[in-house]
Amino acid sequence: MRTSTFARLAAAAAIVALAAPTLAKDAKSGPRYDTFGVDLTTQNKAIKPGDDFWTFANGAWDKRTQIAA
Repeated sequence: MRTSTFARLAAAAAIVALAAPTLAKDAKSGPRYDTFGVDLTTQNKAIKPGDDFWTFANGAWDKRTQIAA
């Protein structure tokens, strides 16, 4: 069974016509960025980094997080 060139063009035009509103909506909204970087709320600043770096970097997180046994 041969598919005619006209049928292929009609199918492609239908796909573009259906996708155009979605593509236009995404282009107007612009890029969205999530939060990234270092989470400073996990630090325990009462500890010096040279004394115990893990506790300095993760001390506040360790105090407020309960890990199930």
